[in-house]
Amino acid sequence: MRGGASQPLLTRWAADLAGGSADASAPSVPSTLIPESALDAVLRRAPVFLRSGVWPVNPLAAPELVRFCEWLPPAWRHGKRRRRARLARAGLPPHLVFPPLRESFAPVMAHGVQLYGRRLMDRLLRESILVDLGYVDGVALRRRLATPRAPSGVVGDGLYEVINMELGLRSLMGCQG
Repeated sequence: MRGGASQPLLTRWAADLAGGSADASAPSVPSTLIPESALDAVLRRAPVFLRSGVWPVNPLAAPELVRFCEWLPPAWRHGKRRRRARLARAGLPPHLVFPPLRESFAPVMAHGVQLYGRRLMDRLLRESILVDLGYVDGVALRRRLATPRAPSGVVGDGLYEVINMELGLRSLMGCQG
């Protein structure tokens, strides 16, 4: 696992299906053209739309748009030059156009997973779909939840991925979390 986790969470059977890695957070498939964060956003909203009879479409995650943006001249893309020029023309101050720190939700996500995600997964584990179907090793997951972790600012012990998938499956199946 990323972040120094000791025991894989995926069962051997699930790891074989995923391409050999029992690490729930290891990349087991080629990366997509669409950013992972956009796919995650679509995944989280899709069940709500589908239950309402609406096919979820995210135009900003369309492969054609992503490909078009990649075809733009590198000078325009480097350092988000076009976006920054537009913000400057709109009259925003330099500290907003050129922020001193890069945007990252990693420390917030790590804190949230440590503070709330562990308790949530402990509760979900009682009737886990992923464990029942044999994808996640329930014993390894219980052991991971019982191991105290100091907030490191790194999301990487595999819990976020398991929680996200468990909640997504429950949403699609109409189960309560």
